[in-house]
Amino acid sequence: MTGRRPRGPADPGRRDRIVSAVLELVAEHGMAGVSHRTVAQAAGVPLGSTTYYFDSLDDLLAGALERLVDDYEATLRAWAEPLAGTDGPALASAVADLVADYLRDRRRARMEYALCVAAMDRPALRPAAARYTAVSVDAFGTLVPRPVAVALTAAVDGFLVEALVAPEPLDRAAVEAAIAAILG
Repeated sequence: MTGRRPRGPADPGRRDRIVSAVLELVAEHGMAGVSHRTVAQAAGVPLGSTTYYFDSLDDLLAGALERLVDDYEATLRAWAEPLAGTDGPALASAVADLVADYLRDRRRARMEYALCVAAMDRPALRPAAARYTAVSVDAFGTLVPRPVAVALTAAVDGFLVEALVAPEPLDRAAVEAAIAAILG
């Protein structure tokens, strides 16, 4: 043994650029626009780099969804933390604001939901997609009992999907009223 260390990647940010490229492609072209070749081109890396870091297309997509879930978790925790002890109308208003704020970045919402929906057909995405839901339940669960947190998660997801496909903007007052009904 010569004591040499194995050579690592010369570009430590390469994996992150690859994941960012996947997200951009999903946002621009949907799932059909993602291949190892298109990702390599968008990331500005050799084609072999995508397979160095990700064994398959599903691994590429899972890596992208995992990043989104990590970001979502941090955002949701930061949102929930100052709301401890809030209930009733104030909490319903805060949840409605959360939905409205989330929809301001429709591109990101589209990426998240496209990747979560893809999990139906791509088992490699299922753990990250399930974690996405668990993050919501856990964050709401810091504010309300778990069964209510589950209902809030389902309602918020439903409103977001509706907003992403409906021709008209989401009615914030209707969202707040529905959330208030769930909160009792």
